[in-house]
Amino acid sequence: MTIHIKFMSFLSDITQVKDYQMQLPCQTMADVLEHLWQSFPKLKEELFDESGNLDYIYQIVLNGKRILWPQEKQISVSAGDEIIFFAMMGGG
Repeated sequence: MTIHIKFMSFLSDITQVKDYQMQLPCQTMADVLEHLWQSFPKLKEELFDESGNLDYIYQIVLNGKRILWPQEKQISVSAGDEIIFFAMMGGG
């Protein structure tokens, strides 16, 4: 099963890749993230606080739909899915 992962903006600096193809038998978003933590340990430190909550500036999007973390961490993933990690930017 291939899941397409994209790391936007400076998250690609942390992972050293912009696009990543997962070839593992993941069934849920939680499974995907567990694999990503093993491959990119600094990503977990960047995205999540000490309590395991997603930092408010980051978004996880599965096939164009924002994932609410941790409420939707058990949402199913399938071959061909696209997951995008990005930081919401603001300015003034």
